[in-house]
Amino acid sequence: VGRIPADQIRTVASRQEHLDALAAKLTEERNELAAAAYADPEEFADILQVLIDLASIAGVSWDAIEDA
Repeated sequence: VGRIPADQIRTVASRQEHLDALAAKLTEERNELAAAAYADPEEFADILQVLIDLASIAGVSWDAIEDA
């Protein structure tokens, strides 16, 4: 497990700002996956982590997502 670089850490003022930041991160990670020709497992893992974080902040359990 790596450390998050200091330049990638930021404080968010509200839940909505946090959701918006994660949504933007999801787009960034999706673009990185496409640039990797959908062949890099690390990019898939990055997207999965953003989805887990987004669901958590939104109050949606991962179990509920798996059951959907």
